[in-house]
Amino acid sequence: MERKIVAIGGGKNGRLKSDGTREPYETEIFDKEIIRLTGKQHPNFLFLRHSQPEPESETGYFITMKNIIDT
Repeated sequence: MERKIVAIGGGKNGRLKSDGTREPYETEIFDKEIIRLTGKQHPNFLFLRHSQPEPESETGYFITMKNIIDT
């Protein structure tokens, strides 16, 4: 079985900010390719948060990735 690890750093992924606006979606191409590389309909992923003061960024990231998977 072939396994893949993909790591990226930096970039905004369009998550919803606390004021109701969205961050720019700079990593869309990368996110879609990472999901495609899994070959799975419902892949697992891990988000390691660092130097981000807003804990809601984790939730926003998962929602953004789930939206890609569900489309």
